[in-house]
Amino acid sequence: IISLDVDQPYVQRTETYWQDMARLPYLKQERVSLPDPGDLREHSIELGIDGLPVGRYALLVGVTDQFAEEANPISVQYFHVSNISFIQKGMDYYFLDRYTGKPLAGTEIKLVQHLFEYKNKSHSFKPLTTIKSDGNGYAKISVPATFYGNYTMDIRHGADRLFTSEEDYNYHNQREKEKEFDESGVLFTDRA
Repeated sequence: IISLDVDQPYVQRTETYWQDMARLPYLKQERVSLPDPGDLREHSIELGIDGLPVGRYALLVGVTDQFAEEANPISVQYFHVSNISFIQKGMDYYFLDRYTGKPLAGTEIKLVQHLFEYKNKSHSFKPLTTIKSDGNGYAKISVPATFYGNYTMDIRHGADRLFTSEEDYNYHNQREKEKEFDESGVLFTDRA
C-alpha cells in the first residue's frame, strides 16, 4: 500500500509509470502465498487490511515482490479513505459523516473538469464552481449554464477530503428554454 498526494488525483502514465510506482515508499507491504489449483480457471481472492488514516492510496500487487521486473505482471488499484459520505437524488446531495450519519454542515464541494492533454499525455483539472452545504449537509449541485461535458467533485470537510472518481456529464436540453406550448383544440361541429 502506497500513500499518495491527495492534490494529484491521477498519476501520470508515462513510459516509466510502473517503475515510478514501484519506487514510491510503501506504507505497508505484505507477502501472501496463494494456492495453485491447477485448473486454469479464473479465481479471485479477498484480503483484509488494517484501517488506514484519511487519505488517498494505491494498492500495488504483483506475482513477485520485485515490481521492477518486466516479467512480473503488476496491477494497481487507487482508493480513498474518507469519513465523508453522500446521498444523491438528481442534483440534490446530502453530505453525511459515514460513521454517525450526522450532517456535515459547511462541506465544500468543488466541481472540476478533468482534462487530458494528448500532446504531453498529462492530466489537469479546471475548476468550474464551488458550493457549500447548509446546516443540514444539503447542497444543490448546479453546473454553470455554459458548461457542457464531464465533471467530478472534490469534496472537503475540515481535514477530510474525498475526490470522487465517478464523472458526471452535464448537458442542457434546449426544450427547457423554449416557451411552453399553448394547448388548444378545434371542435368541428359541422361534420357527422
